Amino acid sequence: MQLLLVVQLLAQQFSEVKRMKVNGSQFCLDNLNNIYVYNERSIYKYNSSGKQLFNYSSTNASNITSIDVLNPLRILVFFKDINQVQFLDNTLSETGIVLNLGDIDLQQASLVCNSASKGIWVFNPQNIELLHLNNDLTSISKTGNLSVLLAKNINPTRLYEFNNHLYLCNQNSILVFDIFGTYEKNIRINCDNCFITDSGISNAMNDTIYSYDFEQKLINKIPFIGTKNPTVFNGKSVLQIQQNMEFIWFEKK
Repeated sequence: MQLLLVVQLLAQQFSEVKRMKVNGSQFCLDNLNNIYVYNERSIYKYNSSGKQLFNYSSTNASNITSIDVLNPLRILVFFKDINQVQFLDNTLSETGIVLNLGDIDLQQASLVCNSASKGIWVFNPQNIELLHLNNDLTSISKTGNLSVLLAKNINPTRLYEFNNHLYLCNQNSILVFDIFGTYEKNIRINCDNCFITDSGISNAMNDTIYSYDFEQKLINKIPFIGTKNPTVFNGKSVLQIQQNMEFIWFEKK
């Protein structure tokens, strides 16, 4: 099903309120607006004011591919090169739970995210399907081949579960599934480098922030100069990491 949305242009102006040096080029936010900056080997947790709280240094043989922090009590760290998932607690300490996806012959997982059921969701590009797995890697459900279901090729870049829905970011759209993996709708929004917060999903490009609002179910289009760097809008503020590894906060004027 194609979802047609009203695009609302918000004439908002933002001013810089703070910046700091960080040791990473990627970041994400949890549902408490804590900030996680990470690189190939380390994760740093800051509160919403920029105070560093905790850090994690990986001893894994592989580099960190992605992290999922929407549940700050169960942080997922994905190591794609070795098909492994580890979990950290809210202090960025290892919980001892390690999932080796190769144990179930899943050799090419490209995306992984947390599930509220304490399991995980995995995108398997070989079969072009989403898998819902328990912590013991037993199967809960799967979507089947999504290219067949949607009658088009897909090449997703991000995967999130939030508020009983699964969001698969696929180039110029977001594919939405229910908690059982049943396809619901397609949101037309560019999401090559999208971020999710408790207010919505945002993507920045061409000096514009596009933000899909979960509550209003529409896309907000917000002019913002300088979107070549990773940029997220959380409903109130704009946060950005620049190429010189400076993290910047912008607030509405």
